[in-house]
Amino acid sequence: MEINEEMIARYKEYFYRSDFINYMLRIDGNPAAMGSLFLSGEEGYIANDYTFQTYRGRGCQLALLKLRLADAVKLGVKMVYTDVMFGSVSHENMERVGFKTAYLNTFWIKK
Repeated sequence: MEINEEMIARYKEYFYRSDFINYMLRIDGNPAAMGSLFLSGEEGYIANDYTFQTYRGRGCQLALLKLRLADAVKLGVKMVYTDVMFGSVSHENMERVGFKTAYLNTFWIKK
């Protein structure tokens, strides 16, 4: 993932909004993983999960998920949503913290 000035300019507004909370997990002072929690009244949306390659397989996202869900409860959120690729590591992590599949997206192709 390349971070450049254009990307920063496009997304910087999200880092200063009270309804968009960003999380960074560090290991030995180094950024290891990140994620976000969007808030809208009593609803929340978990998004932007990313773990840097070096730190994958170490439970970073599971830890961030648990923290964001705990924060959501403290903030009065009653329902939390997210979307992940079916069968992925993210899917497994969501099930570990109690999410249930609501529906599946399907991809179609015509030759």
